[in-house]
Amino acid sequence: PWGYWYVSFFQQVASIGNNIAIQIAAGSSLKAVYKHYHTTDDGAMTLQQFIILFGAFELLLSQLPDIHSLRWVNAACTASTIGFAGTAIGVTIYDGHRIDRKEVDYSLQGSAASKIFRAFNALGTIAFSFGDAMLPEIQSSVREPVRMNMYKGVSTAYSIIVMSYWTLAFSGYWAFGTGVQPYILSSLTFPRWTIVMANLFAVIQITGCFQ
Repeated sequence: PWGYWYVSFFQQVASIGNNIAIQIAAGSSLKAVYKHYHTTDDGAMTLQQFIILFGAFELLLSQLPDIHSLRWVNAACTASTIGFAGTAIGVTIYDGHRIDRKEVDYSLQGSAASKIFRAFNALGTIAFSFGDAMLPEIQSSVREPVRMNMYKGVSTAYSIIVMSYWTLAFSGYWAFGTGVQPYILSSLTFPRWTIVMANLFAVIQITGCFQ
């Protein structure tokens, strides 16, 4: 029994942290789109307001009766995930070629303690990205044989993660070095319309992830 409560506790903590993180990311993307069209009144709407708007929309979607009712949301989320990764990778490489490569710094900055903290933070980010494979694993285990289907589901999900998010991470580090922002879209500068499109993809993607 103690194992059940032990796992449940950390699962809930991870779930709460995940929900907070993705709401902030969605709010940041909405804010970025807003700033693109309202450059003169940057302070008109704050990040917190966009987070509240996104949360209200998710609350509305949560009223749907079951996961089958979200099939179109999940389909849009899947398409947006591919669109986000492809757009962000392409724009990152494009911006990287526009930057003077001699000015890009790849050295680790800060004290030894901060480097250790960042290393653990990076490991947490990697674990967070692989957590997205949970749903395919659960869905695949419904059909027999469970072990084989679970293996196929997890392998497919992990392969997509490596090809998309990790490729984006490596290209972002190549393009901007240690100056890359935690949210890669914040580091991109040109072309503006592609950055807006990537932010919209991110919002749609997060909408499905939150559900």
